[in-house]
Amino acid sequence: MAAKFCTPAYFREYLSRRWAEGCTHAGRLFGEIKRLGYSGSYSHLARLLSPWRHAASPERTTFDDPQRPTGTMLVDPETNRTISPLVTATLCVRPRKMLTARQAAKVDALNLASHEFAAMRALAMRFRGLLRAGSRQKLERWIKDARQSGIYAMRRFARTLRQTSRR
Repeated sequence: MAAKFCTPAYFREYLSRRWAEGCTHAGRLFGEIKRLGYSGSYSHLARLLSPWRHAASPERTTFDDPQRPTGTMLVDPETNRTISPLVTATLCVRPRKMLTARQAAKVDALNLASHEFAAMRALAMRFRGLLRAGSRQKLERWIKDARQSGIYAMRRFARTLRQTSRR
């Protein structure tokens, strides 16, 4: 019977009630269930609470202009955790054939959740092809499309490319 006390799921009802009451501090909840007999680790509790925390998170910025803090953070469909900007950037520039199944699922989720990500990825894949082909005409068209995309990072990159190509 003592084995039940090592899993935070045993205390789910209590934790759910406390969460609904507004107690969302994992350290405090950890102390409370420890006093009730929990013998597991803090990290197991944090893992249980993570989806609750993300579900309750306020909306935050996407990939658009950093001057416009609107939109939502994007969530990994498998883990229900926020996909970090570094992972998002990596997935944005990696071709599908080089993705693992999990990465491809994240790309699909990001494409569905964010038109900015989908547009950035499409531009990034086209740019990758341009690097291999070396066509000046196609580069000019890409720069025009990137500047008109409305995505701050792409507009800035296109402007830098334009300045560099004129030298």
